[in-house]
Amino acid sequence: MNTVLTILLTIVVLTALYAQIWHKGLNDVVIRQETDTISHPRFPAVAFFQRQDGLQANIYTAELKCSSGPRLDHAVQCSSLTVPEAVKTASCDCGDSWPGLERLNQGANKLMWIGENTSYSAMVPSPTTISRGAGHFIEMQIWFNYNTTEAWELATVTTAPGIWMAIYDPSYDIKQMVTDGQLYTAQIDANSHTVVNIGLVHYRYLNKTANYRYQVSASARQNLDLVCDVTKDGWYLCHLTVEMQIPSLLRMIVQEENRLDWTRVVADAGAYFALIQFFCWIVSGMAWS
Repeated sequence: MNTVLTILLTIVVLTALYAQIWHKGLNDVVIRQETDTISHPRFPAVAFFQRQDGLQANIYTAELKCSSGPRLDHAVQCSSLTVPEAVKTASCDCGDSWPGLERLNQGANKLMWIGENTSYSAMVPSPTTISRGAGHFIEMQIWFNYNTTEAWELATVTTAPGIWMAIYDPSYDIKQMVTDGQLYTAQIDANSHTVVNIGLVHYRYLNKTANYRYQVSASARQNLDLVCDVTKDGWYLCHLTVEMQIPSLLRMIVQEENRLDWTRVVADAGAYFALIQFFCWIVSGMAWS
């Protein structure tokens, strides 16, 4: 009798628990946050969009510069270093992180951006273009001109030249990041010196590959002169300087996980089975025999 009762109650109780609790727990997704510290994080990728709009800066793609650390003549290429070498190197040149002119001239760097098929220039740093923490900047320079007459005709005010900037995980193609909405975007003043601070946030998902979505803050110091206005005699190219640092090596991890896993379910089932056995043992009178 004890065995039959145990089997029947086990079937009924565990079936009910699975239907009411365990099935839901195995499928519910919860978010867990934790932190860790990484010694030498890779800098994010940064893209600048060339929109066909008179309010936007007209980028000269032949003039794209990048340096990690102070800009030095004849600095070694960041991509040629190992991580230990990069840690010991005060400055390296990341200019080869920009796309080549041939690719840009062929129109290969285009994607749909705010409803338009838009050209972009993306600085995708090598895995050894790394941060050493607060005070270590990667500096990008972009050269451009601007037409204040076109700006006036479009907006009835003479606006400063704008440029759209996107910051995203360099392990992924920007088109995928735009499609998935996994990037930071902002329109900034192109005629400025802009400083960007990056906070490291790593998202880990149940059903897709992990990626960074950065916490970004930016501040700009506007240049007083607009020397690249093509409507004026003697104009010459302006340049945007963007300095980016990762001031803290503390990383937040945002982890997707199921509220329950099978290890927990099996452990719970074992505990309930022990209770069922004890109950059946008492009911069958075996405890008193």
